Amino acid sequence: MGDIDFLDEDIVKCILKLDVNDLKYEYDLETIIIIKDFLNSIYVSNLSDTQLKIFEMYRKGETQQYIADVLGCSRQAIINHLDKIVKKMINTYEKEYSEKHYYLNVIKGKYKKCSKCGEIKLLQYFHKKGGGRYQSKCKHCINKK
Repeated sequence: MGDIDFLDEDIVKCILKLDVNDLKYEYDLETIIIIKDFLNSIYVSNLSDTQLKIFEMYRKGETQQYIADVLGCSRQAIINHLDKIVKKMINTYEKEYSEKHYYLNVIKGKYKKCSKCGEIKLLQYFHKKGGGRYQSKCKHCINKK
C-alpha cells in the first residue's frame, strides 16, 4: 500500500468512515496501526461536545441527514461541523507528525527541563539565548504571563 496522505481533507473524510476491524483483510499491521492512531487523535483535537457527538455518529455510519435530525439542525450544519472536525484532526496530526519528524531527524532527542512548569520538552520549545544556550523557561510559560 502507498503512503496515506493524512493532510488531504478528502482522504481524511474517507478514513473517518473506515471500520478498522475490516482492514486486517486488506492492509498490513503497520498501516492499520497508523490509521487507528490517526483516528484516535480525534480525542486530543479539542472538539466541542457537539462535534464529538457528530464524529461518533458519523463513524458508526449514520448519514448526515440522520445526524442533523437527531441534533435538531440542518444537514448543512452537519457538513460544516464535519469539515471543522477534519481540519482539527489534520492540524493535530500535522503538529504531532512535525514534532516527531523534528525530534527523530533534526535534533535527535535534544531536550531540556523548563524551570517554571517542570516539564521536559524538546529544544524547539525554548528560545535560543546565543552561544548554543537556551532560555530556562519554555515558550509556553513565557507567553503565559
